[in-house]
Amino acid sequence: MQRKGNIINRKSQMENLVTIGIDMGGSLWATAVYDWTEGKNNYYALKDKDSETKEERCFELVKSLVDCEKKVHVFYEAGRYGYWPARKFQDLGAEAHVLPINKLKVIMCGKVIKTDKLDAMFLGGLHPEDRLPEVYIPSVAEEGHRDGERELARLKKREKGVNSQLLALVERTELPTPKGHQSSRIWRKLIMEWGRGEIWAKLPYLMRQRFKSMIEELEFAEKQLVEWEKVIEKQMEADQKQDTASDTTATTIAKMECFKGISDGIARHLVWEIGDFMRFDGHKAFTSYFGITPSLERVFSNYRQIRLYQMR
Repeated sequence: MQRKGNIINRKSQMENLVTIGIDMGGSLWATAVYDWTEGKNNYYALKDKDSETKEERCFELVKSLVDCEKKVHVFYEAGRYGYWPARKFQDLGAEAHVLPINKLKVIMCGKVIKTDKLDAMFLGGLHPEDRLPEVYIPSVAEEGHRDGERELARLKKREKGVNSQLLALVERTELPTPKGHQSSRIWRKLIMEWGRGEIWAKLPYLMRQRFKSMIEELEFAEKQLVEWEKVIEKQMEADQKQDTASDTTATTIAKMECFKGISDGIARHLVWEIGDFMRFDGHKAFTSYFGITPSLERVFSNYRQIRLYQMR
């Protein structure tokens, strides 16, 4: 699909429409506002000023446009600020569009140009009917479920990492290498057995202390993992009590468990990570979410000769 020139010219597409592009940085929210009716483009370098933060100034700007009965659409790239700005824009009455980070390129004279102002101006010049790939904006509850799964994955990875380091440390010595990862209790038992032999006595003092330190770290990681699994179980019980027409998390997990090969852990992981399954139009959209459906590269070109590439 290629757009030559600015074909967004129908009155229904432009009347009372305002698009806002925001490049969200740590100390600066570069904000561009494009009025499609008047064809005017304004830029605001929003920073913390007096008692107002840059975020509050941006929200006030959006609210003022919504209060003027403008159809406001806000575009920004997913990044450090996550989804809470999008939910705030929606609460103010604007439409929020979160684009995949680092997937938009502004190319001028064959070179990739990246500045805060230029990125904001480019995002502000986008139109809702450009049909760009957008990131799903989860609800607060859905984002909480995602955090639960990702913290569980982080703790499991940490436990495996310490185990791998212990095995690597053993392989650097003449000590017999255990088969695979072990619990902290087994590692302590092995240390006690090795402590009766000559090989352990010949090891450097700091290496022996390192073994003990890493086993203590593994024990702490195991404890954290067990505690977090209890937190997840508690949340699942709460989901079952709150299962309603608007939040069917527990029901969806129960349905997923009916499929052969899907355990309760996998079912929970899929539902908590994906959120609302109804946002997918069909199986092709669902497989595309996982990146296993190839898509064509789409090139858009507007009157400023700036190209927008869809993510692969």
